[in-house]
Amino acid sequence: MIRGSAGLLAIALLADCSAPSCPSGSSPVAVYTLFFGRAIGGRADLTDTEWRAFAESEVKATIPDGWTAFDAEGGWRDPATGRTITERTKVLVTALPDTQGSTARISRLRSAYANAFKQKRVGMTAAPACADF
Repeated sequence: MIRGSAGLLAIALLADCSAPSCPSGSSPVAVYTLFFGRAIGGRADLTDTEWRAFAESEVKATIPDGWTAFDAEGGWRDPATGRTITERTKVLVTALPDTQGSTARISRLRSAYANAFKQKRVGMTAAPACADF
């Protein structure tokens, strides 16, 4: 895992970067942003040690070529109660080839976290981009 602002993924997000019109030296990718809530019902929040263990075992195995994770404060509306809940969150960003295989890998990672830490879901956004690493 890359830490600190100097370690942020160097992703070249371009205004009109839909495949295959990426500039020379870059490739089309899908940039996935995942939102891992750290509040766990019935116990204390997910600890940094637990996150590191999850990253080591699951994240590294799923996206071994790289990612960036950082701490954030998140909020989401609970559909059962209609209330907006806030919690500490781990945000993970990665750029992968824009393929169904990449989407499947991200889906498995989201499910692994949700199952391991009793989460209703792991939020995700995905956007096309061009990247040069």
